[in-house]
Amino acid sequence: GKVLHSVEATEDFQQYVKGKKIMLVGDSSSAEDLALRAVKLGAKHVYICARSGDGECSDTKSWPSDKVTVVFGPPYKCTKGTSFKCQGVYWSEKRQRWRRDDEEDTVKLKDIATVVLCTGYEPNIDMIEDDIQYDDEETWEASKGWTMENNALTISVGNPSPSKKLRVGATCYPDLYRGLLIDNPSMMYIIEPYEPVSAFLNLDVTAHLLLAFLTG
Repeated sequence: GKVLHSVEATEDFQQYVKGKKIMLVGDSSSAEDLALRAVKLGAKHVYICARSGDGECSDTKSWPSDKVTVVFGPPYKCTKGTSFKCQGVYWSEKRQRWRRDDEEDTVKLKDIATVVLCTGYEPNIDMIEDDIQYDDEETWEASKGWTMENNALTISVGNPSPSKKLRVGATCYPDLYRGLLIDNPSMMYIIEPYEPVSAFLNLDVTAHLLLAFLTG
């Protein structure tokens, strides 16, 4: 069979999925995207192997033509070349790694022709000039001597000291505002935020917002 990373699922993706059973390892945004694409391209059936069960695919309750099945547990063994055994896992604090959960049933997937590793991407914007790049690792720090202005909560909480590092959160980056680079608003970014509630919806909203900026 064929094994590829989701980033390799380009123009020739159809030849690896049409009329075939495929397995996607990972249940987040790229798996959701490729599962729908595979069904559209004529896949016989798509199996999505979820490790934690926290991704978008695990939350999806209905798939086109019932051609997608989410399996809770990553593959741990390949048998007879095209068959896989999957089983639920748990995080072991003692060993600091994921371990198979023997209390979970093993799921067997047979006749898998294509395996796609939907294990995430590393962002790469090196092709963009340094002065118009955003920093996805930048953190905020409160100004020295900063104090909170009096407000409705002052009586009950007093004047708390801010943390040394401020969590960016799930909606923004420090040097971006609504998709615009603060230092140069002519530079626009459509970026999936950290731990989004709905990645595709967030990207769609940002795209429409930037289009509104461009068209007035």
